[in-house]
Amino acid sequence: MNAEEMVRAAIPIFVQNAAFNLEPIRVGLIIARLKRPDVERVIEFVPLAFGRSLLDGMGIQFEDYYIRLDRDGNERLRRDLKDEPIFEAALKLAPIVMQQLGQDAFMSIAMRSSELQATNEALNHGASPAGLQASPPVMQWYEGADGATAAPSTKPWWKFW
Repeated sequence: MNAEEMVRAAIPIFVQNAAFNLEPIRVGLIIARLKRPDVERVIEFVPLAFGRSLLDGMGIQFEDYYIRLDRDGNERLRRDLKDEPIFEAALKLAPIVMQQLGQDAFMSIAMRSSELQATNEALNHGASPAGLQASPPVMQWYEGADGATAAPSTKPWWKFW
């Protein structure tokens, strides 16, 4: 499955699970046959792209790269967003979602972006959009965060041991 197909598969899952945490989205993406590392990258990059699509043209300055930090706060990876196929595919599809599925569907995805949430908070407190400079998106580093191997080894929510 290529990046655009993954994003297209993810959009209805995000929309249907708008009121829930990320676990039902993860399960839905796995059922949609995305590989575990791709599931994590879809969850990270699709809302980021939708949030940026919404804020585009407001004069807010965004970094064109992201950083992955390990649990100790050490930088493990820095990469250009343009080199992330899922981000690029989501950025391309965001206006189509707005047009075809409507604002509610679009916003159910965009509002999962921490970057959009922080920008919204600043604007609600009187900041001018033209004066805002966003820091680069910071994400958790895990083996395979570069798309090469396994995803995070977090214990599933249903395992008690």
